[in-house]
Amino acid sequence: ERTGVPQGLIACAHGGTSMEQWDPRLKQKGSRSLYGAMLRRFHRNGGKVAGVFWYQGCSDAHAQETAEQYTKRMTALLRSMRRDFNDAQLPVVLVQIGPVYGRGAREAFPAWNSIQDQQRRLPEQISHCTVVSVIDLPLDDPIHLSGEAENRLGRRAANAMLALRGMGSIPVPPITPQQITTEADANGGSRVIVSFAHVVGSLTAHGPAHGFTAVLDGETDLIFRVEVEETRAILYCALPLAEIGSADLYYGYGKTPVCTITDEADRPIPVFGPMLIGKPRAFTPFVSTVLVSEPQPVAGDLSGVAYPADLAQLELSPQTFDGYFCDIHARIMAHAVLEPAFFFVCHLTCAEPMRLRALLGYDGPVKLWVDGRELYYDRQGTNPAQVDEASVPFTVGAGTHRVVVALGANRGKAFGIFLRFERTDVPRRLIRLGTGHYAMPIISAEAPADMRVPVA
Repeated sequence: ERTGVPQGLIACAHGGTSMEQWDPRLKQKGSRSLYGAMLRRFHRNGGKVAGVFWYQGCSDAHAQETAEQYTKRMTALLRSMRRDFNDAQLPVVLVQIGPVYGRGAREAFPAWNSIQDQQRRLPEQISHCTVVSVIDLPLDDPIHLSGEAENRLGRRAANAMLALRGMGSIPVPPITPQQITTEADANGGSRVIVSFAHVVGSLTAHGPAHGFTAVLDGETDLIFRVEVEETRAILYCALPLAEIGSADLYYGYGKTPVCTITDEADRPIPVFGPMLIGKPRAFTPFVSTVLVSEPQPVAGDLSGVAYPADLAQLELSPQTFDGYFCDIHARIMAHAVLEPAFFFVCHLTCAEPMRLRALLGYDGPVKLWVDGRELYYDRQGTNPAQVDEASVPFTVGAGTHRVVVALGANRGKAFGIFLRFERTDVPRRLIRLGTGHYAMPIISAEAPADMRVPVA
């Protein structure tokens, strides 16, 4: 209807095949290889095609090893097709693989999401190529689209091919996440605002807006509401602003997501992720196992409290807390009339010299020492405790280092502390690669027996 020219489709597909089976180097086998059989059909049908429609990837998404090769293999396949078809600008429309249901579908999905994100980004490396998504379409069985969904996919793919050939009004690129910003929410949580490019009209949701997932330390239930307006999605998150920036953002997370957002041309947001919500930073986990002292008599005033050189006098005992907050409110209340202080002690073992920050949250007067040096004092500390309220820089050498925090009772209103550490001398490119590419402090309550703890 758009071109006035009858359209023919040369079917070369084979269900359940992998990129390895489509290897162009197997073409010498002729029709005994998938690539060779495709070339045979091509030559027998006139030796000229207007474009390629490619819908494949599930068989490569079952293992991380094959998923890691997908972009390389797909790039080689399309390069060979353009050479063998004698068309350097052969248009290619790819379908991003969708959801799958069944046993184990909710486990071991990083490779599945990796294939989807690689497919989304292939147009960044391959010219005259675009991607359409099916993540919002209904299925007829655990993996195959319904007939109605196939028709919607057909229209999406046709519009994408027309755009590649300069004959359509819809943008060539798919909807693309462009910018992520964050802001504090009045209820103590945070909002993540995701702006998108290449949206036709406005974003719209079919029913409630679903599809986004923020992932932090394995936790996924962090977004409780999503709103869409024009070309933005506003995500309401349970985590405070200081924490949500460390989370990874996905759309279509896992193998069985519910995704309901499209633009006015019936183009869904493609599956993407992980995308770091904030700037890449190298954080340790929050301190959750720590040595805690018995109440120390300070009469509510930490100004004269010096570093406790003899830790034995503090009567320290190890304590493990649930979650991020070291909550000792019950112990504070039991001794509130004395206005005591409690000491928290942990140790950092560093494999090399490091520039660090102690990120401290508290709800009472507080002091912090590293290796006996007083680095921070806030006599006005009070409720509520805020994550990363104080950022205390320090430098350490290789070895084990002692961190001591004193918290005043704040007339019985103090509850405890948040404490984690950030390494600030790691290049962002290494942070993006993951923690296996750089060293971080190892946190323990007790000092390792074979390590000498420096004391200023």
